[in-house]
Amino acid sequence: MGVTSETRGVDRGMDRGLQGSSILLCVACMLVGGCGGGGWRTNAGDTAAPPAGQSSPLPELPLRRGFYVATDTACGQASNATLALLHVRGLDGARADCSFETVEALSGGRYRVVEQCAEIGTDEVFRTAGVWEILTPESFRRTADSGWQSAMRYCAQASLPEGWREIDLEAAIHRE
Repeated sequence: MGVTSETRGVDRGMDRGLQGSSILLCVACMLVGGCGGGGWRTNAGDTAAPPAGQSSPLPELPLRRGFYVATDTACGQASNATLALLHVRGLDGARADCSFETVEALSGGRYRVVEQCAEIGTDEVFRTAGVWEILTPESFRRTADSGWQSAMRYCAQASLPEGWREIDLEAAIHRE
């Protein structure tokens, strides 16, 4: 699920014409509700009643929705390797669409998050869990149970490379 330049160095050699195609496909798929392998997914901020056996909606992470890049990357230099989209359901990267399955508030601006993800292209489903530390309303650091870490910050869509500037994110980032 990594989106940092350290964990996704292979994407650096990607043909410039193809950069962005995965995330653009992901965003388009997510906007029409077709990503993630189907089934009920818990949505951060969703007001719909949960299915039987679920007691209440998830707490919402106190983060601005939209595009996030790895903290060591300038917004204008974002690529598939460094960009993710935080939307009403979860966090999508270039290789996986992820929905928050559980969000548990801990102390000190930290949250225990379990995500259910579907690998783009194969729809192979997997789960990942870890602690998200909210640094500001526009930045976070997450540490997976495996020890893998990433830190990201919000980037205004207009500051991103051309391929991401024209995407209509209205349905993806606002509650329905």
